[in-house]
Amino acid sequence: MARPAKPRTLEQLQKQYNSAAKPGAPGGMRRGHGPGGPGGRGMGGKPKDTKKTLGRLLSYMRPYRLRFLLVLLSMLISTATSLLGSYLLAPIVDKLTLAVKPDAAIRMSTIEQAADRLISSLTEALGLSVGGAVLAYLITAVVLLLVVYLVGIGTTYLQGRLMLSVSQGITERLRGELFTRLQGLPVRYFDGHPTGEIMSRFTNDIDNIDVMLNNSLTSLVSGTVTLIGTFVFMVTTNWVLTLITVAFVPIFARGGMLIAGRSRKYYSGQQAALGAVNGYMEETVTGQKVIKVFGHEETCVEEFGLLNDDMRDKQFKAQFWGGVMGPIMGNTSQIGYAVTVGVGGVLMCTAGLTPGALTVFANYSRQFSMPINMISQQMSTL
Repeated sequence: MARPAKPRTLEQLQKQYNSAAKPGAPGGMRRGHGPGGPGGRGMGGKPKDTKKTLGRLLSYMRPYRLRFLLVLLSMLISTATSLLGSYLLAPIVDKLTLAVKPDAAIRMSTIEQAADRLISSLTEALGLSVGGAVLAYLITAVVLLLVVYLVGIGTTYLQGRLMLSVSQGITERLRGELFTRLQGLPVRYFDGHPTGEIMSRFTNDIDNIDVMLNNSLTSLVSGTVTLIGTFVFMVTTNWVLTLITVAFVPIFARGGMLIAGRSRKYYSGQQAALGAVNGYMEETVTGQKVIKVFGHEETCVEEFGLLNDDMRDKQFKAQFWGGVMGPIMGNTSQIGYAVTVGVGGVLMCTAGLTPGALTVFANYSRQFSMPINMISQQMSTL
């Protein structure tokens, strides 16, 4: 029986199987030789021109332009209903305040007065007179809120269904073109690239593109629209509180960029390690007869253990930094929320800010930080 081969180091295995290894790195496996066979080189990882690659990817959306426009329209309506629903709370709270304390000095803003007139006119149109004017006003407001939020639920559902059909159509076309392209490649390409890494293009990479289109892209667009809309409503409610809320944005942005940078680095390493493990497993199974003949079983177990441990470490770091993004950004936003509400309470006592306006602005302050957190989380995985 042949003497078992000396196990390779983790660095040697990464150069051979890892798609993130340096281009032209020695030690790649040729198909059919099993672990430890003659060399080739790994597949390239990060694209040379990320902007150009994203442009090519988004060009696949051209056949779905109409659906994507409907998705954007649904996003706008959904965001508008969310913002409008929050603002309708202002006249409700003010009306309840006046009902409890009729001599309260409440000066509504222009938008609050418009919302109050809308609810009052609907109350008169419906002819409600149950339990007095205040109760009829509240019933009308609740019905109006129900209608607004039902419209938002419907548009959110439509957005999800349409975007799902778009992403599935694009990934189907990508898989088809990738398979067709694969059939036209020369034999030397397959000799120089592990089969596991080639298979990874059809599974992991295509799945990541699907997630990017279906989740990340819509989250980025929706978060941006929500951010702009919330800012407009905040300015019209109270500009002083708006300045305080916006002052925390650099903190959110800086923290998000730092965490996203680390998360993106470890996420790329995780994908590369996964490709290495898949490549080693595929080549080991394919060359199992060769391994048995030359007695390389223990060598393969030891080498796979190195790749497996490396993948565990990189997955831990990637998932840790991706997981802490939400809690860290959420707790930071809570600090900004507390400061905003505290200053709002002072303005309510000294500057005539209405209870309804403070209630609405507190909701907007929370809504303003949510898109920033969401965008930061999505950027950490792109």
